[in-house]
Amino acid sequence: MCKKIVRRFKLLTALEASIGSLLSFLLGAWISTHLHAGSPLIGGLWAMISAVIIEHVNYQEMLKNARIRILGTLIGILISLAGFSILGYSYGSFFICMLLSVIVCAALKLTVYRLACITIAIIFAISQVGGYVSPWVNASSRFLESLVGISVAFVLATLIYFIREKFDLKEAI
Repeated sequence: MCKKIVRRFKLLTALEASIGSLLSFLLGAWISTHLHAGSPLIGGLWAMISAVIIEHVNYQEMLKNARIRILGTLIGILISLAGFSILGYSYGSFFICMLLSVIVCAALKLTVYRLACITIAIIFAISQVGGYVSPWVNASSRFLESLVGISVAFVLATLIYFIREKFDLKEAI
């Protein structure tokens, strides 16, 4: 009876998503606070988004989602770093970085331009909300926060996998 309830309401998946979201948010906020105090909530949100984006019952899908997340974030960070370091933070430099991210992804035949653009937008938003933040600090913070969210999601997925196996609580995908 308990197994049916756990499977029916996807309780392990709910637990994994809830714990992963909370831990990622707290760790991301902590990292952001220590690198620069201007954006701990956005840092927490960015880490949590990374965890949620890659979560999946299927481990292979998680790996695929993690690769996509890291690649899109990395492209957005590198373009932001170059663009905002050279041109400063302005709407014009924001536009140029967005344009370049889509062009670079298209040239490399990558479909991660949405994640790259979102990363650029977050980096730009932080520069506008929290006062001036060095593009180096801003970009490295976003990358670390993404890695934190991904790491938390993988650790929890591994723990939940063993619980599912041990108690025969596999869910239908």
